[in-house]
Amino acid sequence: KLIQKKLTAHGNYLMRDDLKFYAGDRVMQIKNNYNFIKTYQKKGRTVTAQGLFNGDRGTVLSVNKQNNSMTVEFDDGATGIFKQGSETNDYNCLELAYDTTVHKTQGSDARCVIMGYVWGDYILLNRNLFYTGATRAKEEFRFYGSHRPYGRNPSMSAFDFAVIKNDDAKRNTYLKERLTA
Repeated sequence: KLIQKKLTAHGNYLMRDDLKFYAGDRVMQIKNNYNFIKTYQKKGRTVTAQGLFNGDRGTVLSVNKQNNSMTVEFDDGATGIFKQGSETNDYNCLELAYDTTVHKTQGSDARCVIMGYVWGDYILLNRNLFYTGATRAKEEFRFYGSHRPYGRNPSMSAFDFAVIKNDDAKRNTYLKERLTA
């Protein structure tokens, strides 16, 4: 919401719960909607397609407060109109996407990725998660992390620790035991 306030929080908006949507906002679909209607422009023709999926991201092009709707252009070039209460295109499954988890971005990319690590997130400090986040960046990657003493190192950054920690092989899912029980 702080990023939104600096970038887009002006003019008309639509409200859902405590969330406001303005033109220019980055948004993400958080639940599959197989009935969502969207359009593409192909060779000068408008083509209709169906389906919007968890993780699809886009930008709000316009907000129409009078009919409680907004138009979103998705990163794949499709456009869709969300209308509160619509049977197929309701915006209850949209959230702001200025910041997302690495998990939600897998399979997609962004122009700029900013990752922050703090020692309090010790379990998330590992090479695989860092690699996944860093490789989502198409043009720019920035990393911010805290420092603290670790072992013989008087000031190791969370970044340094994430790069050297490669213990993902030790997964405690107990899946095998659950399947054979």
